[in-house]
Amino acid sequence: KEAPVGEGPMGIAISNLEERKYPWWKAPFLGTLEAFRLSGMMFFEIGKILGKLVTFQPITVEVAGPLGIAQVTGGAVKFGAMAVLQLVGLLSLNLAVINILPFPALDGGRLLFVGIEAVTGKKIKPHWERWTHQVGMAILLALIVLVTINDILRIFHP
Repeated sequence: KEAPVGEGPMGIAISNLEERKYPWWKAPFLGTLEAFRLSGMMFFEIGKILGKLVTFQPITVEVAGPLGIAQVTGGAVKFGAMAVLQLVGLLSLNLAVINILPFPALDGGRLLFVGIEAVTGKKIKPHWERWTHQVGMAILLALIVLVTINDILRIFHP
């Protein structure tokens, strides 16, 4: 299956970067706006994936694990240090967005428990929270294994 125009197989593409110079006082503001724009796009895409999971539709987005990220990083190196820095920033932002999702074992899962306790006024029993986070961690580890297997298959069977 071919990737969409302008995108690589994982939904991103490495291309020539246009370097823009901004005044020192403007750059942090514009960088923050760009981070929020990218975060919004990531939440939107994650929402689309979750919607497809709930409705049992096939997921067409390819997810990359450590091996896929290493491949993309190798491609970014060919474009220079700025491309690598941009990729590192994008990966960091992506990790932050995923970590805040309300899923057990992630920080967002803990925030969900804190929110439930704040709304209900009752403390959730520690063993229930621990069990929930353990199940969440098991699911995440299984997902990591599946994504890594997918990376290996993609490398050896492009």
